[in-house]
Amino acid sequence: MLIKKRPNAPDSPARLRHRARAFVPVTLYLVLAACAAPRPPPAAIRQPLPEQRALFAAPPKEILDTLREGCMSATQRFVQVSETVIECRMLMPPNATAAAILRYDGTIDALPELVIRLRLEKVAEGYELGATQFLEVPRAAGDMLYVVHPDPVLDRRLRQILTGLGGTPLE
Repeated sequence: MLIKKRPNAPDSPARLRHRARAFVPVTLYLVLAACAAPRPPPAAIRQPLPEQRALFAAPPKEILDTLREGCMSATQRFVQVSETVIECRMLMPPNATAAAILRYDGTIDALPELVIRLRLEKVAEGYELGATQFLEVPRAAGDMLYVVHPDPVLDRRLRQILTGLGGTPLE
């Protein structure tokens, strides 16, 4: 028996998939990068994390809502870091988690998380949205390691999303 749901139902899986689709490539890439075959690990980031930035005339509510709505599974948590910064924090599958702990001298007391961070600030020209993704690894020594895997394809895709939402990319 075929059951049809209204296509515009607010909780329909198709609608949630559509809203979260912009972040699926980011999440998938970070999971795969954490499990990747051995290559030299990136150095710890001791400076601001690299981010894609775009200027908007009005706050880009769609992308903010998408992150909030797309961050609802049991292995994800939405965090309002500050008035201008929100994050979706995701636990990785067990094998990827173990690999990240071993590779980056992590600890099992606090597990590594994939993080998608959006920063929105009012500027003279409108609103600046900064988007970044990274792996946060709590380390055995007590410090935190932020692992960024630069990827031109992923950067281009994020730039397309920001432009598609009406933003003007900033360098």
